Amino acid sequence: MGSIKSVIYVSTAVPSLENSDLDDINRQSQANNPRLDLTGVLAYNGSNFMQLLEGPPENLFQCLHVISKDSRHQGMIIINQRDRVVREFGS
Repeated sequence: MGSIKSVIYVSTAVPSLENSDLDDINRQSQANNPRLDLTGVLAYNGSNFMQLLEGPPENLFQCLHVISKDSRHQGMIIINQRDRVVREFGS
């Protein structure tokens, strides 16, 4: 088993965010995460996102870079980052 890193971030949704944007985020995640060997959970409370994302460090940071550039949210702050032996969200 290779190295696994876990990152938790929070961000604020832009005021113009619509349900179709959330559907698109879900579709993109379901397509990209298996290919990058990433797992995790994304929560949205109507104003803010919080995500735990885990996987091989190179793939994880590549994905986080793309997420940070997404115009559907702003103010992304990484609040926790750690090395893992096993995944918290295996599937």
